[in-house]
Amino acid sequence: MPTTISVSFHVRGKSFDPHVFSEEVGLSATKIWIKGQSVGEKSVVKGKENEWIISIGELSTRSVENQLRKILSRLRPYTALIIKNSKIKKLQADFAVAVYLVGDNTPSINLSSKIINEIAKYNAVLDIDIICIDE
Repeated sequence: MPTTISVSFHVRGKSFDPHVFSEEVGLSATKIWIKGQSVGEKSVVKGKENEWIISIGELSTRSVENQLRKILSRLRPYTALIIKNSKIKKLQADFAVAVYLVGDNTPSINLSSKIINEIAKYNAVLDIDIICIDE
């Protein structure tokens, strides 16, 4: 089983409608969570905020930067509207990276200044979780 990496972009807030946000920015969310709903199919954890999520899914790779490039490429045509609407509505943004580490398939977590600067445009947090999986 190879190492895989998933990346998603989240916009969250307590008093915004993620469905309306999709219309305003012109991009449909991959997933929407509404405050009080379970955050996963088998989870008992309830969301504390509404969330609008774009995900590129989990892919077999060892490069965090390549995965971030893919999601930034997906967001790029909508960046100005995402930033504008997030600012107006006082929403929080983050890029969530999950590295599923298998065996000695060590991932690369080197990020270029270009990627860092593009993430910074969103005023977003970069959250990288490393999950070790036994083979």
